[in-house]
Amino acid sequence: MSGRAWVTAAVVVGGLVAAVSWFMTGRAERARDIGFDPEAAARTRLEEVRGEGIDLARGPCLGMIGSGWVADVAHEPRQPVDDEPRNQCPELRTGQATHFVELTPEGKSIRVR
Repeated sequence: MSGRAWVTAAVVVGGLVAAVSWFMTGRAERARDIGFDPEAAARTRLEEVRGEGIDLARGPCLGMIGSGWVADVAHEPRQPVDDEPRNQCPELRTGQATHFVELTPEGKSIRVR
């Protein structure tokens, strides 16, 4: 291999290493809560709220369930009232949470985002 080929190979390999490093760093930040199952956490919170005697038919916010995650009860099929900001978790509206799990009052998953 000529000197120019070695330089080209080094640049390509260096670029690949940099790209993989950047990608893995981003993945690490997104997977901050390794092992966190938002649907399971939402169902656990639903059972806690149910035990407190709160009326789930009205679609209450169940609150924070993990770092950046909230759980909410909604209709299935979803109704326009479910999209009204006043009927969504305040943590989601204020940016404290960026992800949510929507469940039916029975605990069936509607959406996870």
